[in-house]
Order: sequence, then structure tokens, then C-alpha cells
Amino acid sequence: MLKRIKFPIRFKILIALLLIITTAVGIITFTMAKMFHADKSAYVHDLTSEMAMHTSAETRALMVGYRERLQVFSRLLFEKNFAPEQKSRLLKELFEDFQEFVAITLYVDGTELTTVYDARTLETAGIKKEALSAYFKKHPIPIHRVAKGSVYTANSTITGKLPTFTLAISHQLPDSESSKAVVAAVIRLEGLQRLSQRSKVFTTFIVDHKGEPLAHSNLNQVIKHRPVGWVAEIKGLEKKKIHGSTHEFVQKEHEMVGGLATIGISDIFAGVQIPKAAAYLTARELLNNLIGVALILLVGSAIIGLFGSRLLTRPVEQLSKATKIVAKGRFDVQVASTSSDEIGDLAGSFNQMASELDSREKQLKSAQAALVQSEKMSAFGQLGAGIAHEIKNPLAGILGLAQLSI
Repeated sequence: MLKRIKFPIRFKILIALLLIITTAVGIITFTMAKMFHADKSAYVHDLTSEMAMHTSAETRALMVGYRERLQVFSRLLFEKNFAPEQKSRLLKELFEDFQEFVAITLYVDGTELTTVYDARTLETAGIKKEALSAYFKKHPIPIHRVAKGSVYTANSTITGKLPTFTLAISHQLPDSESSKAVVAAVIRLEGLQRLSQRSKVFTTFIVDHKGEPLAHSNLNQVIKHRPVGWVAEIKGLEKKKIHGSTHEFVQKEHEMVGGLATIGISDIFAGVQIPKAAAYLTARELLNNLIGVALILLVGSAIIGLFGSRLLTRPVEQLSKATKIVAKGRFDVQVASTSSDEIGDLAGSFNQMASELDSREKQLKSAQAALVQSEKMSAFGQLGAGIAHEIKNPLAGILGLAQLSI
């Protein structure tokens, strides 16, 4: 017959306690993590949208400033009351005041009328006028569309030493109410680039409806004219007025959250994006902290449960040992009763039972001793009677003979 494996009750209590705590902590951790993740998702989407709208507002203010400065250039170029030397001096002063401007080109009836440059800036960047003209021949400005009132913006960076973009607006000719000229400016990217590099958490960019960046947190994206993929995939973007929309997409096998907002000038948009892993970093930290707390609780519960169950089962073990002693016939055993619970009552009952058994054992032994003594006295009486009888028989014979002799 197989021997049953002994499994102490303290380990049963410990395992039950750990199971209860593990289940409770697991449910709490899972529920809190799920709720926090849902709340964090809403917060990240709102923050992404807010960042896009904020960048859009700042970009709009900057572009309005550029447009107003370009109008100053256009009014001066079309001014007929100034002599050529005076106009040249004023243009030089404007280039000094508006240092973001690199070149200004006038178009009348679709034909380039004149172009003025900041020669020092081009020389510092190592760009020749011919290279700039060749670039615009390859990437022409939509003159007729701009002449109808549209604002045109595009990335016109030729070299990484001088990142630029083009801004083109219409200008009403002073001597004609119906004809409009087009003024195009090549502007340094520094102002827009500062906006895109302000955030250390979000990747910020300013793009056209095709996703080609005018400014980007990573300047190489602008220099290489590398479009923002997820923006380029949005169909009909040039016709949409987006005010802080959010999108989820995958970029290089990484899940991302992006926000987009229209600027309101031309068909350009401000956008931000952030990896989900970075956005939910605090959620993962919270989950890790909860797991750490759960492990600490489990270890603490195991230690407390071990000592607690030990305190609980020690009196039971003492009672078990005492019963074995009683089973051997020793009734003078007492169990220490230190608790005032059921186990304490059981120990008291056991002590009372042992005391009564010991008292009865002593009485039984006393009665047995008395019985043995009584048996001894009876044996002595029988022995005396036998001896007397044995002595009486020969004496009777002797007495009879004595009487006969007389």
C-alpha cells in the first residue's frame, strides 16, 4: 500500500494565500493597465492634434510675416517714382533688414521680368545665379494659378548649406486694374526650421499636399526632398481643411501616431508624429511598477503567510505530539495554551482531559494496590489455616497416645 505524502497545513494556508493575492493583484494590475492605456491613447491623440494645431498657428503667423515682407519688395520693385540707383539702394537695405530673403523674381503675363539677389548670401552658400535659375526652369512656378490669387509654396533647397523654400503671391499692377503680376521669393528655411525643431519629443514638419517637406525636424528630409510617406498617402489632401486630425500608421515596422492641421496659406500643412512606443512609455513604466509592487506583495505575503501559518500550526503540532504521548500511557502531559481562540480552547480541553486521565490513572493504581494487599492478606490467612491444620493433626495423635498412656 502506497504511503500518503504528508502535506503540512501551513503550506496549504500559504498556497491559498498566495493564490488569492496573486489573483487579486493580477486583476487590479490588468484593470489599471487597461484603463490607463485607454486614457493614455485618448490623451496622446489629443496632444498630437493640439501640437499640430499649435505648430500650424505659429507657421501661419510666420508665413503671413513673410508674405507682408514680400509685398514690401513687390511694391518697391514696381515703384516708378524712384531712380534706379535709389531703388537699388532701397532693395539692398531691404535684404539687410529681411535677411531671410535670398532672391526676388517678378513675373508679368507669365514672363520673368526681373530677378534681384542677395549676392552675399549666394556667395557664402556657394550657389551661382545660374544654378538658381536652372532650378526654377526645372521646377517652374505655376504663374497662372498664382496670378488668380493662390499662394504658392514649395521646397526649393539646392544645397544643404542654404535650405530654402519658395513663396509666390500675386501683385496688382499699379497701372492696370485687371492685370496682376506674380512675385516669387526664395526664403531661408531658418524660421520654419526652428519651429520644426522646437519639440524634443515629437517629430515636427511642414509639408505640402504631396507630403514634400518645407521644414522637418530632420533637416536631411528637406535637403533630399524626401516626402513624408503617410501624408502623401492621404488622397485629396489639397482640398481638405484639416483642423487637428490624428492618424495611426506604421513606419519602418514601428507603430506611429501622427497629427495634421492646415495652415490656411497655400496648400501646406503642419504635422507632428511620435512613435507609439514613446507615447506609451509612461504606461509601460506604470505596468512595470505595478508588476514590481505585485512581486513585492507576493514575497511579503509569502513571508508573512509562512510565519503566520507557523504560529497557527505550532499549537496543533504540539497537540499532535501530546496525543502520541498520551497514547503511550503517559497522562502527565500539558500543552501550553497561549492563544484565546479555538486552538486555545482545544489545548485547554486537552489539558483538562489529560489531567482527568492522570487522576483516574492514579486512583486506579491505588485501587489496584489495595486489591493486591487484600489478596496478600487472604493468602496469608489461608496459609496460616493450612499450617495450623497440619500442626493440629500430629498433635491430636500425640494427645491421644498420651491419654492412652495415662
